[in-house]
Amino acid sequence: MSDSDKANFEEYIKIAKENGISVSYTANASFNRSIDEYVCKKNEICDILKYLESVGVDSIIVANPLLVEMVEEYTNLKIKISTIQGINRPSAIKF
Repeated sequence: MSDSDKANFEEYIKIAKENGISVSYTANASFNRSIDEYVCKKNEICDILKYLESVGVDSIIVANPLLVEMVEEYTNLKIKISTIQGINRPSAIKF
């Protein structure tokens, strides 16, 4: 994200917060690559997650179990499981 895009994003979050609106960020992209490739991107992904938290995002909507683990480990963001994950009952959440 460019600096100007970040500035706009942060301004939208600020306006939402000033109006009592919580902000969820959707990160539905699947990561259909090897675990090795995932590990190579881990620092970059963590930096993005920490940035989202630092600018006031309240929760993140995810479809990828690996991303769920990273959000839990590195942030205090609330996690929402995306409907594209096909979870339609509580027992389906276990992985």
